[in-house]
Amino acid sequence: MKLRGLVFLLGIICIALWLAALRPRSATAGGLLLPGAGAVSTARAGAAVASADDGEALVLNPAGLAKAEGTTITLSAAMIEYAMEFQRRGTYDAVMNENYPYAGQPFARVKNDASPPVGIGPFAAVPMIAVVTDLGGRWPGLHLAAGLYAPNGYPFRDLCVEGAGGCQKYVFNENPNIPPPGTRYDIMTQEAAVIVPSLAIAYRVVPQLDVGLRLSAGYARLKATGALWGIPQNFDEDIKKDGILSTDVTDNFVPGFGIGVAYRPTPHLELAANYNSELDVHARGTAKSTLGPSVNLGGVPVTIGPRAIAADILCDSGGTVDALKACGDLAVPRNAQVGARYKFLDAAGRLTGDIELDLDWENWSQGCSDKDFIEGTCASPGNERLTVDADAYVNGTSVVEL
Repeated sequence: MKLRGLVFLLGIICIALWLAALRPRSATAGGLLLPGAGAVSTARAGAAVASADDGEALVLNPAGLAKAEGTTITLSAAMIEYAMEFQRRGTYDAVMNENYPYAGQPFARVKNDASPPVGIGPFAAVPMIAVVTDLGGRWPGLHLAAGLYAPNGYPFRDLCVEGAGGCQKYVFNENPNIPPPGTRYDIMTQEAAVIVPSLAIAYRVVPQLDVGLRLSAGYARLKATGALWGIPQNFDEDIKKDGILSTDVTDNFVPGFGIGVAYRPTPHLELAANYNSELDVHARGTAKSTLGPSVNLGGVPVTIGPRAIAADILCDSGGTVDALKACGDLAVPRNAQVGARYKFLDAAGRLTGDIELDLDWENWSQGCSDKDFIEGTCASPGNERLTVDADAYVNGTSVVEL
């Protein structure tokens, strides 16, 4: 787990750097995307690009829809948990003029204690719903499908700190004598939903060859909270000099597509390939900044409010102190699979077992140019962009643009 920070720098000389923390920034991250879509393919570790022949083929390989007979309904969900634990190396620093009881103690272990809104306990239910039909054979070889799916991942974080009283969730500005999580500058809480309604068509060109196409229009909502420095050079990480930034952004249109092919040179052997486009999320919404009690400018309290100069707005106009305008850009990487499946058949030609080997490529390395990244016209799987249209105010006057 990498620590990465958005640093609030607040001071007469450094205040411009503080405010720059809310300008477009890159957060480099490793992805967590599991192969498969639905219970069956996930149980096969995603090795289903050749074997998919029901509603899961909508995502895995739309050409596989051509193997379905009649009209079928797939209601499936993969249950996923992210059992993450992390202990930062080192100890809590002593803070001048403060007497925190945890000073000098090793950083406490933190672990993920999320409870996804759709799931059971810590397990998230990742849905796969589809209807597939051969249209009653009216057009031989033609199959249609409609459904929705979610990428097979676990985007939920709710970190708790392990101590003598168990694992406790940290609440900012509540009790500074409780050890704060050493990972707070990375992430404290995170919740995301990416739902992708889709339509697909498959056609059997010849008895041995199927092709398929999927078109998707998805929805994404992302919520996250992390800690930031509230004053310059808060090297001892005084919790009273921290700030909290919470964002809630949405994209109502996330387009994508997939194409696939399946070929059966013999009754026992199936070969298949599939390509899924990148899902680019350009989300817009709101953010809220909360500062610690020791964050001030020359003894004068500082507030974070909407951007004052309209020409410098990067997300949306408007906003309030409690609902700053925010925008974020990220991507689910494009990917491709090729697979070979050997089928064990009995004397009557019925399937008794199979072995499948798939090769999966995911393009996590795709990046953006600096210009496109700043303007928000590019989304990258490896670099997330977050922007908040906000200024710092002292006595009701904007002093620096964030």
